[in-house]
Amino acid sequence: MKKVFYKCTFLLFISFCSCSTESEFEKELTNKSKKWVYVDNPTFNKNATINFYMKFSKSNVCTNYSLKNDEKSGESGKWSYSEKDSSFSVFGHEYKFLKINGDSIYVKYKKENFVAMFMNVTDTTTIKSSY
Repeated sequence: MKKVFYKCTFLLFISFCSCSTESEFEKELTNKSKKWVYVDNPTFNKNATINFYMKFSKSNVCTNYSLKNDEKSGESGKWSYSEKDSSFSVFGHEYKFLKINGDSIYVKYKKENFVAMFMNVTDTTTIKSSY
């Protein structure tokens, strides 16, 4: 009887641990150590000064922060993602998730049909590029 109990407990534990409701995109986007900067131009200056970044919470809130002092800066808004069609929405803008490459998340801006990205800020003066 004990063997059956332990087997059932083990199987239940394994099935619980293997079930993940978050996609790879959502895990990367909501990673607490990431500070995301939106880049809509692939010819950006890699040594550009960055003034603010975004953090995405697991409760679907996106908040802007000042890079200078890590304090909230400006507005917060809702974000959402549908794994079914890779649709990503933030601050009322609609994107399609394309891929993750290093510290960059590539998206396609649906309204104007161009590729943009969210890049993780690595310090106050430069941003890591995956281009």
